[in-house]
Amino acid sequence: MEAFTAATCRLLSPSAERECAIKTLVLDFFPVSDGLSTLGRAVEDLVTHGETERLEFHICSPYENNTAPQRGKLRQRFMSFSAACPVAFRWLTKLTLDNLGFGHSQVIDLITSCDRLKHLVLS
Repeated sequence: MEAFTAATCRLLSPSAERECAIKTLVLDFFPVSDGLSTLGRAVEDLVTHGETERLEFHICSPYENNTAPQRGKLRQRFMSFSAACPVAFRWLTKLTLDNLGFGHSQVIDLITSCDRLKHLVLS
């Protein structure tokens, strides 16, 4: 996860020379690292320029068969990530949560924090 975060941050950094704006950004990742807020801040820096039209997160479990404690820890990390990076979540247009087992109230909280959300996929 650290290599993914570092590479993504380099690509999204304001100092990265770009000839055109990033209109669509789709990130697939596991909520297993404390580096999620670093990733979220890089996304926030990008979207605050106002040129991004689509922002998608696909977040899934790294485990083939989750146990309840594993799902709980992954959910906790994800919810901490969403709280630490509210700008990124406000810009989300699609959010896919795969095999994390969110409760009804957590889903409602996510929906209300994602102002631009058009698609929510829970599996």
